[in-house]
Amino acid sequence: SPTSGYRLMEHAYAEILQGLPKEIQQVVPIWDQVYMEEFHSGFVAGLDLATWDEMLQLKVA
Repeated sequence: SPTSGYRLMEHAYAEILQGLPKEIQQVVPIWDQVYMEEFHSGFVAGLDLATWDEMLQLKVA
């Protein structure tokens, strides 16, 4: 639903991530999170917010 806390958090994450300079978008703080976060950050940063919101079901496609 549009009020899902997790989905709203993921939307905010995308807004923040896409506003960062490219050279720090892939930086993660803990070594064991590197592979998971690199993939997720790269995927989210490559989408426009409207598409990401549709994937999170925050907007009707």
